Amino acid sequence: MNQRPEEAFAERVVASVYGGHIVQRDDTSRSAMVDFVLQTTDGSRVAVEVTTLTPERQKKFSAALTQLLGPTQDLHRTWIVQLRPSLNIKNAQPRVKTLLRDLEVAAIDRVDWRRGWDESEIAHRTREAGVIAAHSVEGPGWIIITNTNIGTCAATGEILTQVASDLFSDPRRTDNQEKLTQTGLAHRHLFIVVTRYAGHTSSCVVQALSSRFLPQAPPIENEAYTGVWVASDAYHLPVAFWTREADWNYAQV
Repeated sequence: MNQRPEEAFAERVVASVYGGHIVQRDDTSRSAMVDFVLQTTDGSRVAVEVTTLTPERQKKFSAALTQLLGPTQDLHRTWIVQLRPSLNIKNAQPRVKTLLRDLEVAAIDRVDWRRGWDESEIAHRTREAGVIAAHSVEGPGWIIITNTNIGTCAATGEILTQVASDLFSDPRRTDNQEKLTQTGLAHRHLFIVVTRYAGHTSSCVVQALSSRFLPQAPPIENEAYTGVWVASDAYHLPVAFWTREADWNYAQV
């Protein structure tokens, strides 16, 4: 059975919080199976369905770019970068990487030229590299590329509640609800992995997780789910989780 990376990651994270062991995986032996069921150390069972947040339009734009500008040993922080739409990425690749590395050396964690350029050297080099705006958060060597406005992320964890609530209420995600409900188990969790392709949402989730911001409110109610996990596909980051029995908290594998 070929297991998706996000499923293997989810198993490790959930097991690190509850202990116990996996007693069932989706091996396609029957229809509508959840991705896995964990039997915890106290004997209860938790059904978990893993899903990714990957807007299709952004994924098409970013897939090739991530190959060129993906994880790199040259950087020590995770960068969210908005590129000029007309940019020839193959030609710009060395300049973008060099620019981000030099920004780190200069202890500059944010540049934003959407309101116009000044005459400084950093403005000139940023423009040459085709970068409109970029900011960084803690985390090793990731470059998240977007063609959407990266905006400014609030220094709170509310983006995590928003992501969970949006998926809880998304009519296109009814298969997740149905699979969990059909288990008949009392504990039914949705594990959400926000991919690097999710543009501004991805950058704000990375910031919230890396800073361990905790939301102040639970996600909207949906009877199909008794718990939710919000993670990034930058798997070194901690994972936020919420259950009906407890408030938001963090897990780290």
